[in-house]
Formats: sequence, structure tokens, C-alpha cells
Amino acid sequence: MNQGVQEAAGGGAAEAVEGGPPPKNIIVAEFPSMERLREWYASPEYAEALKHRRTALDRRLIFVTLTGKIIDIPSAEITGVREAKVFKTSVRGGRSHLIVQIPTVEIGFYVASNADWINAITSLRAK
Repeated sequence: MNQGVQEAAGGGAAEAVEGGPPPKNIIVAEFPSMERLREWYASPEYAEALKHRRTALDRRLIFVTLTGKIIDIPSAEITGVREAKVFKTSVRGGRSHLIVQIPTVEIGFYVASNADWINAITSLRAK
């Protein structure tokens, strides 16, 4: 059952600021709507996969409605920028990730042109 899902981000480093230990991996999947997400979760196909998942791994599953807020990374905090086919074990249909490095973490993005973004960020850092 295809619910129009696509991986929005995944596998980035996590740091626990409060509460228990951070997860080893984080995968963010984007659905067209919360309704579609719930349809997927209740689908017979996922029910079959869930039988195996329960014995295969330990995980937390969280449904989140995104606000559409911009991720703000001050240019002064950027320590590097690069392109990668694989980012923290995340691979998405052959697309390359734009990786922005700051002192505490690497953040992966999918953008239309990695080269344009790398050039723009590099020129910002040079100033």
C-alpha cells in the first residue's frame, strides 16, 4: 500500500538533552497527511511487517505534524558542507544528500542542486 510516503531525513546523529539515551538512528518519513499515515499504519501490509519488527529491533515510533518552520542555521556556525550518496546509513533512491556540518552535528538535506548550495554556503563561510 503506497501512501505517498517518502523519506524526508534519516540516520542523523542524535543527542539526548533530557530523558533517556538517544536512539542510534532516526528516520523521518513524510506522508501527504496524518490521515494517510494512519491508513499506512493500519494497513495489512504494515501489519505483516510489524510481526517481524517486534522481534527484530527495538524502536520508538512517533507521529508528528510538521509546522513548516524553517531550519535556521547561522552561517557562523557552519564548519563544513559536502555532498554524500549515503548519510548516516540513509539512502534515498540514488539521490545525494547535501550535508551541512556544525560543531555538534551533521544535518542532511535534499535540495534541487547540491552544487549550487555548496557554492553558496562556501561563499558565505569565506566572508
